[in-house]
Amino acid sequence: MLGLARLVCADENDVETWKWESPRHDYSIVVSAASDSLTLFHKTKELARYTLESSLDSIYWSPKETYVAFNNHYGHRGWAIWILSLKDGSVIRLNGKERSAKYDKYTDHGDLPDVLAPAKPQIIAVYPGYPKDTDRRGEGHITIIYGWKDNHTLKRYDEVVLDNLYEKEQSRLSIYSLMRVQESGLSVVPVSVEKTGYSGKPDSLPAEVVKVLGY
Repeated sequence: MLGLARLVCADENDVETWKWESPRHDYSIVVSAASDSLTLFHKTKELARYTLESSLDSIYWSPKETYVAFNNHYGHRGWAIWILSLKDGSVIRLNGKERSAKYDKYTDHGDLPDVLAPAKPQIIAVYPGYPKDTDRRGEGHITIIYGWKDNHTLKRYDEVVLDNLYEKEQSRLSIYSLMRVQESGLSVVPVSVEKTGYSGKPDSLPAEVVKVLGY
C-alpha cells in the first residue's frame, strides 16, 4: 500500500521536495518541485531520475518490493501511471523497459495495454449503446491504479465518459481489470464492467479509487 514515510522539507530557496520510503526502508522516491524531477534511490544510491509534471499521488510498493507504482495527476483529467522496477529503476511499459533520463511519459501514448478491446463484450452487456456512442468533449477516458493484488499484479481502474451515456443516464463506465507486471512488459485482463452514476446516485467505486480520484 502507501509508503510509510512522507517527508516534506524546503531548500534554501523555499522550494519544496517530497520523499516517500518503501515499507522496508530500502528504497525511496524523491520529488523536487525545483527541477520537476523524480528520483528513485536504493538506500543512498540513485537508480534513476525522470521528469515529473505536477503531483505524484498514491504510491504502491509491490509486496516483495520488486516494483513501485504510482499515479501522477497533472491537471484536470490528466493522469499517468508510472511503474518502476526496483531492480534498476527502469520504467515498465507495454512492450518492455525504458531507463533514459530523457524519457517523456506525457507523450508516450503506448505505455499501457488497451483494456477497451478485451472488455468490449462486457461493456456492451452493461451498455448496449456503446458501439454508437462517442466522446466529443475529449479526455473522457482516465486510467489509474489502486493497489497490488500480488507482487506482479496491479489493480487497475478505467473510467470512460461517453456523450449519450452521460447526457441521457448521468452515468459513466467503470472498468476494473488486473494488470500483469513483468520486466518484459505489461498485459491486462478485464474483470468487470459497470455503470456508475453522477448527481448523488449510488456509486460503488472502491474506497481506494475514490481516495485517488477525490470523488
